[in-house]
Amino acid sequence: MKKKSKVPILKEDIILIVEGNSDYKFIERLKSLYTNKFNIEVQNAKSGTKIIKKYKDSKKIHPEKRTIVLYDLDNKTTVEEIKTTYKYNGLKLDSSNLYFINPKIEFLFTLWHEKRAYTIVTDEQYQQLIKKIYGIENYDKNVERLTKIMKIITIEKVELILGYLKQLKLNRDSKELPSTNFEDLFKLLFKKEE
Repeated sequence: MKKKSKVPILKEDIILIVEGNSDYKFIERLKSLYTNKFNIEVQNAKSGTKIIKKYKDSKKIHPEKRTIVLYDLDNKTTVEEIKTTYKYNGLKLDSSNLYFINPKIEFLFTLWHEKRAYTIVTDEQYQQLIKKIYGIENYDKNVERLTKIMKIITIEKVELILGYLKQLKLNRDSKELPSTNFEDLFKLLFKKEE
């Protein structure tokens, strides 16, 4: 009797443009921990101000691929301002392709350990908390330090992060601190093992 060969399931391609090293490393870590629902290509814009150019280039090269963006708002901008900037540049950015964390991605790195992370806003405060949790002096978002942090991030810690986000019932209004729709991005990209 012949064995039926399994036909591989082709996944849709998604491009996720992130602001910098911290976001890039965190998403790559999640990709390594969870089943990916898509073929996810993470692109590092190296700056929040460069995401729009990266988005424009991506849409020009790969118009058929869904392109989504993840911003750290740094308590300086809002989702509406970002949408307006895209519109001003002749680009359409649908809400379903715009994800944000206010103030910054480090909020998630620290939330699993410190529920009070939601009260922290400045880089200096995050440096102190990262030193306490990860033992890293003078956290400056360099790749070597981020790699050390990512090795400590496990599925259990990600589950704590997601649980706390749910518990905190964070406002989805980007004007509030903290605020995020990261849970939605996680659900879009990753599948939890049963």
